[in-house]
Amino acid sequence: GAPAGINMNPRTVTLGQAGEIYVGGNFSAINDNLNPPQELIHELDPKVSTQLNSIGPSGKLALDVKTAFLLKTGATGTGSWAYQWLADAVDPQKPMAKINDVSVAPDGDLIVVGDFVGTLEFPADSGLSPLESVSELSTGNPFVMRLNPYGGYKWAHRLQGTNHFQFMDVETDTTGDFYVSGAFQGVGDNKVDFNPTPSNDLGHVQLPSHYAGNAIAINGFVARYKPNGELDRADYVDDSTTPADWDLI
Repeated sequence: GAPAGINMNPRTVTLGQAGEIYVGGNFSAINDNLNPPQELIHELDPKVSTQLNSIGPSGKLALDVKTAFLLKTGATGTGSWAYQWLADAVDPQKPMAKINDVSVAPDGDLIVVGDFVGTLEFPADSGLSPLESVSELSTGNPFVMRLNPYGGYKWAHRLQGTNHFQFMDVETDTTGDFYVSGAFQGVGDNKVDFNPTPSNDLGHVQLPSHYAGNAIAINGFVARYKPNGELDRADYVDDSTTPADWDLI
């Protein structure tokens, strides 16, 4: 449970191969009555008293700052581990990080998708560099990362777009490839780039909006990635086109 003044927002529940349960989402403070920051504690697992702290940029309380979390429990509900990811940013940006979906790969690894605003940092011993958002919109930039079943980091990538761009759902197939679906907006020449490593042979894989003259129109998409996070292909899923030759699960 969460104390008064805390907004808990679990967004996804995923069942693992051995019956373990993964819960992901975000939480935030919604009033000023929770100072000092050490009091921003969430009991994510009452059986093992797994606690996460929500502290704003530079250790200060910041209202409505969304902190992403991912919790693993055993099949009987006994806690295994819990992670949190807090983005840091300076005004006028509002830092935000949230987990939107989790999928379990055939080898038991976790593919995690979400979005963030600001700088998304990882533990010093993870070997990963911070991710920087390039969009100042409240939706920020999507990210995808791979963890092993014990919570160890393997890789993390940011995707780039200058307008609304979100990774909302992810599923893996029997080969280990994974599929991401979501939505984006585009105005004028604005495009989103689905390739997290444009230095490879694919280069930049950009889709312009079908509705460039309409700032609020939404484009649906699906993208397929290899187990190492490299892009395989991306295409629209909306009224104008359907990737009929795809083997979607």
